Amino acid sequence: MKYINVRMMATGANGLAFDFGVQNKFLGNLWFGVALKNIGNDMRYTGTDLQQKTQVPNATPTSYGSGIYEPVTESFELPSIFELNFSSLFKISQDNSLMLAALYRNNNVLEDDVCVGGDLTDIKMIHIRGGYAYLTQNQSAPEFGLCLGAGLEYIISKIIVNVDYAYRSLKSFKGNQVVGLRVSF
Repeated sequence: MKYINVRMMATGANGLAFDFGVQNKFLGNLWFGVALKNIGNDMRYTGTDLQQKTQVPNATPTSYGSGIYEPVTESFELPSIFELNFSSLFKISQDNSLMLAALYRNNNVLEDDVCVGGDLTDIKMIHIRGGYAYLTQNQSAPEFGLCLGAGLEYIISKIIVNVDYAYRSLKSFKGNQVVGLRVSF
């Protein structure tokens, strides 16, 4: 469950949404998952920044000739998402493994997309990742494409430290880079 609050100065919208999902492991090393995300109520922007001062139509000179009104804004749906995914773990050697995954995403706001990727792990410490996302209908105008990354996991007396780097190609912004640090106790 999540409470959504979007604010811009004195205007905002609120909503409540739920995410549901299930994951099942079968046939030894094959996982199957289904998720529904952002299932919730419609949202609508309100606030004092939307208020306008205007002349009241047909006002007499002795009455107040102006008034403040707030327009009724259009409600909008949350971007509900249905995801179906498969993944499989392959043991390459004693210290190396390869995880392959595929995801189909149906979105009520954007067009459907398919993502594929892999994670090569060495000694459960070094991760090398790659993936590709593509649109199912309009392949000529994809916003995303290739994703690459690497991670390092280090254990210091029961404390697990992960450092990750990821690059994602973006058509509009010439790609973005993310660096992450996670400490687990």
